Amino acid sequence: MPTFSKIRQILPKVRSGFRADACCVLVGLFLSFIGNFHYGYSTTFLNTPVDEFKDFLNKSLSHGANHPSAGTIDVWWNLVLNIPFAGFFFGLFLNPLLNDKFGRKVGFLTGSLGSLISAILRFTSIWWEHIGLLVFARILTSLCTAATYSSLLLYLQECAPTHLRGTLTFLSEVVFASMCLLGMLLGTDQLLGKNLLALTAVPIAPCLFFLVALFFFPETPKFLFLVKNDRVKAARSIRFYHGQKADVDTILEEMAQEAESKELPSFLKTCRIVLRTDHTRNAFILSVVCLQNCVGMWSLLLSSTYFLEQSDVPSTVAEWGSNAMMAAYIAGTIGGAVLIDVYGRRPLLITFTIINVGSLASLVIFDQLHHLADWVKWGCLPALIVYGISYGLAVGPISWFICNELTPMQFRSCVQSLSYAVNTLIVVGLSFAVLPLYDAIGSWAFLPLYPLYRDVRASSWSTANVISNICAFLKIGLPFVFLLFTPGLWKKTDYIWEKPRLSYLGDYLLVLKSDMDYRYSSAFPQLNRADLDHLM
Repeated sequence: MPTFSKIRQILPKVRSGFRADACCVLVGLFLSFIGNFHYGYSTTFLNTPVDEFKDFLNKSLSHGANHPSAGTIDVWWNLVLNIPFAGFFFGLFLNPLLNDKFGRKVGFLTGSLGSLISAILRFTSIWWEHIGLLVFARILTSLCTAATYSSLLLYLQECAPTHLRGTLTFLSEVVFASMCLLGMLLGTDQLLGKNLLALTAVPIAPCLFFLVALFFFPETPKFLFLVKNDRVKAARSIRFYHGQKADVDTILEEMAQEAESKELPSFLKTCRIVLRTDHTRNAFILSVVCLQNCVGMWSLLLSSTYFLEQSDVPSTVAEWGSNAMMAAYIAGTIGGAVLIDVYGRRPLLITFTIINVGSLASLVIFDQLHHLADWVKWGCLPALIVYGISYGLAVGPISWFICNELTPMQFRSCVQSLSYAVNTLIVVGLSFAVLPLYDAIGSWAFLPLYPLYRDVRASSWSTANVISNICAFLKIGLPFVFLLFTPGLWKKTDYIWEKPRLSYLGDYLLVLKSDMDYRYSSAFPQLNRADLDHLM
C-alpha cells in the first residue's frame, strides 16, 4: 500500500491531469457543436410541422387553377424528406479527397461553408415558394454535412488523448441528439411550426459563427506530424488540444509508433489495400454490420410524428412524443459517455442492441393491437422512448465511431467512407420505401429496418411474425458472432474491447490496468512508471 507522503506527492500531478482533460473536453465539445449543429437541425426540423410543409408543397406545386392531388403531394413530401440521403452518399466520397489530401481542417471548413450556403438557399426556397430550390438545398446540406461530420470524427479521434476518445465521441452524439431535439421543438405549433420562414432562418447565423470560429482551430497534430512531417506545427497543435503542459515529445513518440506508413496512395489503391488486409477488412465489415443498427433511427427522426398520428395518437401528443424520444436519446448519450470506458464497447453494444430491437418490435405490436383495443396505442410512446435511450446509450454512438478506433490513420478516411457509403445505400432504399409501405401495410413497414439484407419474400403479411424473428436474429446475431470470433482485431487498439480493471487512489482514477500491461501513459502522461509501481 502507498504511504500518505507518496500520495501527497502524486495528487498534484493527478489534479493537473484533470485540468488538462477538462480543457480538451471543452474544445471537443465546441468542435462537436460546429460539426453537428446543422446536421442535427436539418435532419429533424421537418418532423413536427408536417401539415405546414404539405401546405407549402400544395402552394408551390399549384399552377393557376391546377392543384396537385394528395398522392402527388405525398410523393414530393417523401422526396423532400429522404433526398438528403442521396447527397450524404456522395458527400462521403469527399472525405478521402479533402481530409487525406488537403487536411482535416480543409474538409471541415469546406463542409461548414457549404452548410451556410445551403441554409441560405433553404430559407430562400420557402420565401419564394420554390419546391425545386428546397430539394436542391436539402441535397447540398446533406452533401456538406457528410464532409463536416467525417472531419469532426477524425478531429475527435486524432486530437484527443487516448483515454478521452470514447468520451469525446459520445459528447459529439450528445450534441447531435440535442440539435435534433432543437429542430423538433422549434417545429412544434407552439413555437415556429406555423412560421416556416422563421424555422428555416434559425440555422443561418449559427452556421456563419461556426464557420468563422473554425479558422482559429489548428489542424490535427497527427495529420501535421505523420502526413505533413511538420514537427513544429504538430507540437503547437498538441499544446492547443492537450494543454500547455502536455508532454509533447512523449505524445509525438506515441504517434510515430502508431503510424505504419507515411505513404498516401490513391483512393482506389487504398480501398484495395483495406479489403485485402485482414484487420482493416474486419474493421470495415464490423462497421457496416454495426451501422445497420442505426437504419431504423433515421426513419423515426424524419417521421416519428407521422407514425404516431397514424396509430391514432392525437397530433399534439404525437409531436411531444417525438420530442420525448429525442430527450431520451440525449439522456442515453450522456449516460453512454459515462459508461463507455467502464464497461467497454462490445458489452454495451450487444446489450443495448437487444433492447433496441425489442423496443422497435414493441412499437409494431402496439400499433397492430390498437385496432383491437384503442388504449394499447399509448404503448407506442414508451416504446419510442426506450428506443431513443437504448440508441443513445450505445447503439448509435459506438456504431458510428468504431471504424476510426480500429483502423490505422492512413486508412481511416477510406474505411470510414466505405462503411458509411454502404450504410447510406441501405438507408436510402429503406427510407424511401418506409412511408409508401406504411401507408399500404401500416407498422409492418418497420420490419425491413431489422436486417442487414433481406432476401425473404413473404407470400403474404400473415407470415410477418416469422420474418420479424429472422430479421431480429440477423440484426443481433451478425454483430454478436462477428464480435465473438474476431478477438485479434481488438488487440490493435488501446483498451477498446477489453474491460479494464480499475485502480483508484481516493476519488482519483490513477491507472487502467488491462490483461496485457499498464495503460498508465494513456490515463495520465504526467505520472511515471515508478510512481505507478509504488501505488499498485
